Amino acid sequence: MPFILYSYCKSSASWRVRLTLALKGFTIGKQVEYRAVNLVKDGGEHKKDEYFALNPAKLVPTLVV
Repeated sequence: MPFILYSYCKSSASWRVRLTLALKGFTIGKQVEYRAVNLVKDGGEHKKDEYFALNPAKLVPTLVV
């Protein structure tokens, strides 16, 4: 898959990225791999070192191309 979207389901910014991908003809699960980032669990998965390596701002969404 060419794209990986790290996202939180309730994030309005993530929703806008998913909408834009859909408008451009990309399908989650086919051309875009979806990886959930829980902002609540264990103090927030977006604050962990693994996510920091992807996005130093520690914000969602992150689209890896």
